Amino acid sequence: MTGFGLASMLAFAAVAAPPQVTVTTLSGEQHAGELSSLAREALQLTKDGAAKKLTVADLMEVRFAPPTQPVDTVPQGPVVLATLSDGSTVQATAVRVARREMTLESPVWGTIKLPITAVAGLRFAGPDQQVNASWTELSARQRKEDMLVVQKGAVLDHLKGTVGEISDDAVTFVLPADGDGKSESVQVKKQKIFGILYSTRKPPTQQPACEALAAGGDRLKLRFATWNGEEWQAALVVGGEVKLAPERLLALDFSLGKVKYLSDMEWRDMKLTPYWDTETDRILFAPQKDRNGDGGRLRLGVPLRPGSRFLVSKVYQRGLWLHSKTILKYRLNGDYRRMTAMMGISYDMLRYNRGDVHVKITGDGKPLFEGDVNWTEPGRPLDLDLTDIRELEILVDFGKDQLPDGDEFVLADAKLVK
Repeated sequence: MTGFGLASMLAFAAVAAPPQVTVTTLSGEQHAGELSSLAREALQLTKDGAAKKLTVADLMEVRFAPPTQPVDTVPQGPVVLATLSDGSTVQATAVRVARREMTLESPVWGTIKLPITAVAGLRFAGPDQQVNASWTELSARQRKEDMLVVQKGAVLDHLKGTVGEISDDAVTFVLPADGDGKSESVQVKKQKIFGILYSTRKPPTQQPACEALAAGGDRLKLRFATWNGEEWQAALVVGGEVKLAPERLLALDFSLGKVKYLSDMEWRDMKLTPYWDTETDRILFAPQKDRNGDGGRLRLGVPLRPGSRFLVSKVYQRGLWLHSKTILKYRLNGDYRRMTAMMGISYDMLRYNRGDVHVKITGDGKPLFEGDVNWTEPGRPLDLDLTDIRELEILVDFGKDQLPDGDEFVLADAKLVK
């Protein structure tokens, strides 16, 4: 195995058998099979001797099947949590710094070498509810100098200065110059340090191709990840090299920068005109993000089995809950090409046999979808062409009965695709 430098790719040894994967596209389609190849432009699967080719630009996720033999993916003993400048995280069993280069040893990714400028912080201490909030607050600060963080009971304290070399046992820390212009360098034992926060790093300007997710919680943003049927090649966005071992991976997430959930966006304008136009109804029936009007989970009815008219509940983590009569407007600026979602009356209304709305969705004033949605129907897919659309408007109006009873419309898993 040969390294080609910090900003280059690394080829890795072949695995015993091609990875078994399930691929999800941005349109919601799923394809399972053997991963034949993964290039920067396309992915190819093989199932029952038949090949399936998918464009990388249309990929949402590649999820790896669990290994047939258990693999230890959780570091044993003391663990250092490294956070990189792009938000990637690595759990390392060892960390060393010499000549402005950091080396992380990981049971998941192998040996990773990084320029020190790519590392935002190191946490030597494990989870501690007493100080987790303080660590998060310190990590979010803009820092002109490095911070050496120590724990005193239930409180975190810190010294400002410059972090130098890190050995297996100690950290070199240079204190700021005193009034005579002299600075002091000290050696601090690792076991006395809660964590290190480096001076604020600028995040990389390059967009990741995907994010690799591993069991145990590690997440690494990659410039690319390729598989030619025999070996992997991969490189980090921040400039280092990384080993991809399918038996230790959960997934490759290709949705980064491609997808925006409507519930993550702020509407440009919202108008609610409830049937009984009172202040109470305006509060009760206000649009909700990622929850229903009672604060519970978003649910739609799905058939118990194909062709069945009996509906059972399916829970969605993301989406919008809208009551009649609601109008939402979003500014898209032509940045997206599609919108996908599942829509229907909230499953919570089935027990009341209520819910009848008329839905109209327009882009720049042009109709994209219009139709009635009734409580008797299962959730159904919505797929709209948003090419060059600058403003999106969603209207949930009273249905044929012109009454508000049960008019709880759910736009589940609603997302915009670039």
